[in-house]
Amino acid sequence: MKDFFYNKILRVNIALILVLTLLVAFSGCNLIENIIESSVSPSSEISTPKATAPINNSDKTLYGFDNIKDESVRILYGLIDENVNIEEKKVFSVDEELSYRQIYEGICAYKEDHPEVFWLRNSCTFLYNGTETYINLDYLSDFMDYETRVNAQSELEKKVNEIVSNAPIEATQFELEQYVHDYIIDNCEYDYESANSKDDNVEDNTGNAYGVLIEGKAVCEGYSRAFQLICKKLGLECVNIFGISENDNHMWNCIKIENEWYQIDVTWDDTEDEQKKYVQYMFFNLDDEKMYMDHQVGELYENISDEEFENLTTNANLFVPKCTATEYNYHLYYGSVITDVEDSSHIVSAIAQAAKDNRDTFYLTADSSLDFDDVSSKLIEGGYLADWIDSANFKNFYSPNLNVQTEVYTVSKYNLFILALQYI
Repeated sequence: MKDFFYNKILRVNIALILVLTLLVAFSGCNLIENIIESSVSPSSEISTPKATAPINNSDKTLYGFDNIKDESVRILYGLIDENVNIEEKKVFSVDEELSYRQIYEGICAYKEDHPEVFWLRNSCTFLYNGTETYINLDYLSDFMDYETRVNAQSELEKKVNEIVSNAPIEATQFELEQYVHDYIIDNCEYDYESANSKDDNVEDNTGNAYGVLIEGKAVCEGYSRAFQLICKKLGLECVNIFGISENDNHMWNCIKIENEWYQIDVTWDDTEDEQKKYVQYMFFNLDDEKMYMDHQVGELYENISDEEFENLTTNANLFVPKCTATEYNYHLYYGSVITDVEDSSHIVSAIAQAAKDNRDTFYLTADSSLDFDDVSSKLIEGGYLADWIDSANFKNFYSPNLNVQTEVYTVSKYNLFILALQYI
């Protein structure tokens, strides 16, 4: 029996830049950057008619925009959409004195709905002129030039289309989700150098989909946004979640599978050790109860005031679904639940089916009513597991034939046993 404990170390630096100006710089996640009151000069060129809030006329839910409760933030969202793709970057104005919270909510909402707009940073410069707020969006320095930005955008779009076209045909939503999850893990590495950087203004692509899909390296924000982008292209509803894990700022996803929401953390599933194939689904489609054992979700914008926003140590969320379903939890989908070690018929059948499917791992989850150590002792030292595997072989007429002596990895925190199936 082997024990392992898996944790990806993230890092956060928090600093006060100006009085009443919040900076939450994610060294490990690069999520929230500073919104700095700066010298943005009002110009006569931006004397445009008063903007009105846009309407979602699409046939899809925009989880950022649709969950904005503030009309002024909706207007800002629309102005961002009008300006973020134009050739000549310019200052624009909102006919109201917007707070830090309102400005940041608008940017976050737009980025939530448009993971393909990878060059837009989580920050801007702004100033007040009378009753107006003048805003200058902040782009990654590599993409300030329009031609470079367009070429990079085309490169990313081509890669996404390639990934989508290679998705399994007639796959279920669960299978498509696993395809995206595995593609990112197999083709991207966690960038520890960027994560551990002490530079509060890192200008790389580790926090966006371009970094994951084109450059092959990222931190948690990049993993989350790339996962969301491809899932959306495949027709799966997926949102980003801001929060804290192990006392560090972090970002992950929630995804809707067969009309039920699940929690998934692709970053934490991307391990580098020799046990990768056994633990890369540790955070795949958890319910809230399990996910929140390691993750703490950030507040909702609608529940925090301007003053409270200035004191946040992590970003807020526009939308956080309730995740209570368990059907498509990876370990339950490809495993079985132990409710009574003396009642094993369903477990034997599940192991037999896993062997027929030629799977190299099988998962057993001990019911929360059971004592995990006691179950572990009976399965390993007591020989129950060997008996179950032998019974599964008999059920399959020993074709295929599993070795009854198998490696077992335990994760007591989740009442989980991971079996490394070996064939004879």
